[in-house]
Amino acid sequence: MFISESTEERITMHKALKQNNSIFSRYYLNEDFNEIKFDFELVDDIIVGENFRVAVRITNKGHKDYTVKVILRVDTVDYTGKNGSLVTKIEQEKVVLHDPGSNVEFVQTALTYFDYGNDVKSQNVFNISCLASVVDTDYEYFGQDDFRVRKPDIVFEMLDKPAISREVRATIKFRNPLPLSLKDGKFFIAGSSLPKTLEFKVGKVSAKKTISVPFKFTPQFTGKQVISAKFTSKQLQDVDGYLQFMV
Repeated sequence: MFISESTEERITMHKALKQNNSIFSRYYLNEDFNEIKFDFELVDDIIVGENFRVAVRITNKGHKDYTVKVILRVDTVDYTGKNGSLVTKIEQEKVVLHDPGSNVEFVQTALTYFDYGNDVKSQNVFNISCLASVVDTDYEYFGQDDFRVRKPDIVFEMLDKPAISREVRATIKFRNPLPLSLKDGKFFIAGSSLPKTLEFKVGKVSAKKTISVPFKFTPQFTGKQVISAKFTSKQLQDVDGYLQFMV
């Protein structure tokens, strides 16, 4: 929505919007209605496999009760940034009282991995949208936000102090965050201190279990160096991590 540059332009636009009964017109024409406030409540930093809650908080700031109709939906977001498939959708009607202490209502949904798991293999991004209307007014609200479910990290541990031309012992570990087993698990480790990419087949990784793999490397030059690792399986791909160190 753009802001008009003068009162005259604003009045002209207002008249035009009144003649256009589109949903966007109604949003604009009711921008001064402030007795009902809508706010998203999202939990940040969710790791794939965990449950998460999506909620819209509805606050009555007016002096009378209002009835509100809400549609709350969660959609996947594809690599282009556009909405993909529908994950869940709920429709509810709430009476929001005006009395202090009782003037807040929630429309919410909770998702488990089994609700969204098939949709997190690539982008891990969801679009949360809310369309609401206040009964007996012409006010409508639309809001949306993106929500990311992140992959876990691979953690490195060095058992020896790195020195040029000396073998260094290290381990990588990773916790399966999913409520199901991972099959055909593999680690790949690469870096300038390794003559080639190392591959470790770990097979099945049980639900919520941590697996660690030892490896060795020999630094060949001084300065800052990086070793990276990636884990992949049939159920969970592109889990990665890296280690920076000085020689």
